Amino acid sequence: MYPEEVLVCKKYSDGTAAHPAVTIRFSVVVNPSNLPGDPGEYDSPTSHDFTLQPNQCRALWWTGGAGHALDAVRIEELPVPGYTTTSQVTTATGFKANPYAAAPYVFDPQHISNDTTYHIPTNQTVVTGAVGSLTLDAMRVIFTNTPVPPPVLGSIGNFVWNDANSNGLQDVGEAGIAGVVLTLGGAGSATTTTDANGHYLFPNLSAGTYTVSVALPSGFSASPANVGSNDAIDSDGSGVSVVIAGNNDLSVDFGVFETRGTSSCGYTQGYWKNHEEKWPAPYSPTARWMQPGNLTPVTWDGLMGMSVTGGNSYMQLAHQWIAATLNWQSGAPMRADVLAVLNQSKTWLIAKTPANGAVPNFKDSQATAWAKILDDYNNGKLGTPHCN
Repeated sequence: MYPEEVLVCKKYSDGTAAHPAVTIRFSVVVNPSNLPGDPGEYDSPTSHDFTLQPNQCRALWWTGGAGHALDAVRIEELPVPGYTTTSQVTTATGFKANPYAAAPYVFDPQHISNDTTYHIPTNQTVVTGAVGSLTLDAMRVIFTNTPVPPPVLGSIGNFVWNDANSNGLQDVGEAGIAGVVLTLGGAGSATTTTDANGHYLFPNLSAGTYTVSVALPSGFSASPANVGSNDAIDSDGSGVSVVIAGNNDLSVDFGVFETRGTSSCGYTQGYWKNHEEKWPAPYSPTARWMQPGNLTPVTWDGLMGMSVTGGNSYMQLAHQWIAATLNWQSGAPMRADVLAVLNQSKTWLIAKTPANGAVPNFKDSQATAWAKILDDYNNGKLGTPHCN
């Protein structure tokens, strides 16, 4: 009996050879009563693995012999990580596809009735030209592999800020906080810290549901979560759940504010001057004025006891700033615009205080305007009631 032949070819969807070699398994069904999928369908001694390089073909053949009738032959490519596999089968006259065939491939050469031996040539048969154009007189199998696209990754970020007025919203002038630790949980785990501007990012996240938790900085409390309808400017609350499916969610923000007292009203500078025992921590009447480490002999209460003479803008602002700061730290509410003035005034006072600690005496229109705003706040004229 003449040998029956199969030409097995390997190619990749892009037509190039810059891909891994594959393992092809050739098996013979020796029990005609078994259908594909039954236990023992393939007799392991009749199976053989061999290697195919991209864009190469190899000829197999089997010949008749004495013994049992042959039921089928099976040719399959073993899985290649990172690729999917499809096949194209061409059979010549005398070959018939097994009607019980199961993937990957089982074929029934009807005209072979004896036990078979099969041969794997020691040298690969490499044929010039496109793999799909190669033919033999019996059967041709072309396995084509296509790279599996890498998963689309996503990310979670964005911002931890000092919610100075503790309203749970990112108001103008409220700055980010550096060095805050955030923890990613759920579908993945990681930690990161905010940068100098309060921003953070968990990159390269696979699809899944994650949680983001924030470690409160010392002396800070968490702002109210999910205030209002604009998710871009609210605080999402520690432990918030975030679904990632190839998207970048850069709206996961956390507001924190300095832990303060519970007062709902404010006092004037006269009250604070005469009630030093009421000053909230961390402020102390006997602390050196304004610049830590300064050799100035002036203390906070010493400055409060000085009179404003000659329209001294520095002194006017210092008195009102001290009172407003103590009100704020005691828990008195403060509008965002007033808080911005409070912060700007502090920066100005630090810049204008001499290194030797001497108290300046000059007029400045900007300082005078800020002093007026803080005086109105301390007297209950800007939304925060005065404590009677």
